[in-house]
Amino acid sequence: MSQTILYYPTININNERWLKNAVLYWDKISSIVPFEEYDDYSQNVLYLKNEGLYEPIYPQTLFNSMYASEFIDTIIYRLENHKMDFVCENQYSKMHYKKLHPLFLEMLKENKNSPSKVIELINMVKNPNSDWIKIEQNVSSIYIKTLAEFSAKCSEENVVIGTDTHINQGELYMPYTENKSLCYSLNLNNCFPQPAENVGLEDIISFKTRYSDDLLCFKKVLRDFETKLSACCTQKEIRACEEDFKETWQREVIKLSKMFKGARLSFVWGSLFALISTASVVEPIYNMVAQIENPVVVNAILHGAAAVGVGHRYLDYKNKINRSSVDSGFSYLIRGVNEGIINI
Repeated sequence: MSQTILYYPTININNERWLKNAVLYWDKISSIVPFEEYDDYSQNVLYLKNEGLYEPIYPQTLFNSMYASEFIDTIIYRLENHKMDFVCENQYSKMHYKKLHPLFLEMLKENKNSPSKVIELINMVKNPNSDWIKIEQNVSSIYIKTLAEFSAKCSEENVVIGTDTHINQGELYMPYTENKSLCYSLNLNNCFPQPAENVGLEDIISFKTRYSDDLLCFKKVLRDFETKLSACCTQKEIRACEEDFKETWQREVIKLSKMFKGARLSFVWGSLFALISTASVVEPIYNMVAQIENPVVVNAILHGAAAVGVGHRYLDYKNKINRSSVDSGFSYLIRGVNEGIINI
């Protein structure tokens, strides 16, 4: 099954390094777009859309789904239980009104001070010709992250959420103290090949087409590991799974490096962080898994030291992920690269 990575939190993806990695390693890229006739795409996103590699996700799909009521209830709950005061002078965000569920929009019109203490919320009231509203920044953040979670959850496709900063990922999946919220984290530090900054999207697409079967095998190694890790229930199982993966990953990375060389494409060593769901019964490892939280350093891969590590997180995620991601990664953070480009 093809896999789509949903970029969070904006429509256009201004981080070109993140975008290039997503083009190479995922089948399609998406972001949440207010309506079908929307045309204010960046040049890169529009190019990928024309190439069939970018596919917008529309809020109306969620609003008309079986998850609509749960979506609204979740937003209201989060606003009512947010610890911060929502009165933040001159701290607003712009949001297209079609991204707002009609029921939520009506609630805010009628209750400017409850539950969210929104100031000057509906800009459309003053300017009927505007499709954009001015919304209090904290309210906007809660709404957008909830919209992303539920858009991925209700999709018929295999959708995972991706972002380019720890802050954005932390906004999506907050710490949660209950044991049932345990998930695994995978760190691929300095051993995740990424196209160099001087490599263009057209070259990446050409490389992806030329080596499609090899890239499929490379990605399958990661997906298979996530599935196996998701089923682990003991420390022994986790360690065995991790060791097998490190050896396999070394071989695959070397093979991929040779592919870059064959295509005369420059690349750098970057990092990937993934969150992975756990088996339904994981009580035996609650105390033991903490012992392997730190990454385990493995042998140097080609031009730099690499680290592959499995850890754990307690995050509020179980009711937000796509059903296709239950036994694999459901969120990805592509991190910065080492200094220096490997020209081959």
